[in-house]
Amino acid sequence: VLEQDENAKNHVLKTLNSVVHGGIYDHVDGGFFRYSTDHMWKVPHFEKMLYDNAQLINLLSKAYKLTGNEEFKVAVEETFKFLHTEMRNEQGGYFSAMDADTDGEEGLYYIWKKDELHDLLQNDFELFAQYYGIVDGEVWEDGNFVLNNKISKSEFLQTNT
Repeated sequence: VLEQDENAKNHVLKTLNSVVHGGIYDHVDGGFFRYSTDHMWKVPHFEKMLYDNAQLINLLSKAYKLTGNEEFKVAVEETFKFLHTEMRNEQGGYFSAMDADTDGEEGLYYIWKKDELHDLLQNDFELFAQYYGIVDGEVWEDGNFVLNNKISKSEFLQTNT
C-alpha cells in the first residue's frame, strides 16, 4: 500500500513520526508502550506488549526502507535491543508483556520529576529539557513528566550546535 498510494503513505509516515517522537515510544530503554491515553499521544499506558513491538518493528523497517528516515532505523534497533535485554527469558523465548505498574503505581519507572532530571543531567539539563519538552506547562500529573520530543534529532542538532 505504501508504494502504491501516496495519500496513504503520507498518513502512515506522519503517524509513525508521531509515534517515534511521542510518549508511546520509550525514549530511554527503547520499545513501545501499548497505546496512548491522550489524543496528543504524549502519555502512554505504560504496559509493553511483545506483539505490539513486533508489529512496529515490521512497519518501521518497511518505512525506513521506503524513506531512509534514520529515526525509524534507530527506533527499530532500540526496540530489538529492548526486547532482547528486557523481555527475553532464560530459555531464549520472550515474555508476552511487561506490566505498566512499578510498586503499584502506573508508569512509576518511566516518569520523571524536573528536579530528578536536573540532578542527573546537571550541565546537560537545559538541552535535554528543550529536546524533550521538560517545561512547566507540560507536566503530566503530580509534577511528573513523560519524555516526548517535538522535532527530529537532526532538526534539533541544526539549531543547537
